[in-house]
Amino acid sequence: MYHSSQLSKIDIPIFLTPVLAGFPSPADDYKEKSLDLNEHLIKHPAATLFVKANDDSMIKAGIICGDLLIVDRSLKLSDKKIVIVNQDGATMVRRFRNIKGKT
Repeated sequence: MYHSSQLSKIDIPIFLTPVLAGFPSPADDYKEKSLDLNEHLIKHPAATLFVKANDDSMIKAGIICGDLLIVDRSLKLSDKKIVIVNQDGATMVRRFRNIKGKT
């Protein structure tokens, strides 16, 4: 697991020109601005950590082996949300189900 405080700010260039499959335009070399993914993906840095999916058990949810998951521990638990759980010493990613008010 990685905690969000271990990451440094990295500005990645973003180009707002649509990508075409033909001859590139000379104007495409113009960089519009930089994009910091931490700014867009991490709302609560102190409560955020990263885990890597180790298998394809959540493939129906679009999570495959090797995916890096951003986990925000400050979010409220609710039905059908994807969560990270520890069961019998194993950390797993699962879909939470609240059945008849029981968690």
